[in-house]
Amino acid sequence: MASVTFPPELGGDGSTVTDDDNPATGLGNDGHRERFIPALKNAVAVTGNAKDSAAQARSDRLTATSAAAQAVSAKGAAEKAASTATQAAAAATASAQEAAGTYPSVAQGLGATTADQYFKVPENGYLQLYRNSNGAAEPIFKLASQESLVKLSAQPDPLLTSLIF
Repeated sequence: MASVTFPPELGGDGSTVTDDDNPATGLGNDGHRERFIPALKNAVAVTGNAKDSAAQARSDRLTATSAAAQAVSAKGAAEKAASTATQAAAAATASAQEAAGTYPSVAQGLGATTADQYFKVPENGYLQLYRNSNGAAEPIFKLASQESLVKLSAQPDPLLTSLIF
């Protein structure tokens, strides 16, 4: 015996049709007169539901493909923006150092200044001010960093310790 059920979640009406002479579901014993056309109607409805589901799946696939392409494009734009920002930060740092007259080394300070101009170089926790004295670096004064000042204030005064002990 063969039977088919048309589930409502797939577009059918929930009915079952069999090829026997069951008085409630069968096509035999003149049951086809009552059940054949409704079975065809259910088959068309289930097929239409399958077609609609396939169309929706295609639409969802196209949407996902488009979103993936947009994500790839956005990634490229973000990477380019990050690179541009990194370059701008490096240029700003160099510009700020140049504007402040601070250079990483005495040689670079001398190379960037002319006679009687001043420049600064960070050295071992201090900021040393130099004057370009016709191509030679003339030390003017040192400015201690906060870290150096803390270390200095933590050391005991040698004069006081020699008097006490």
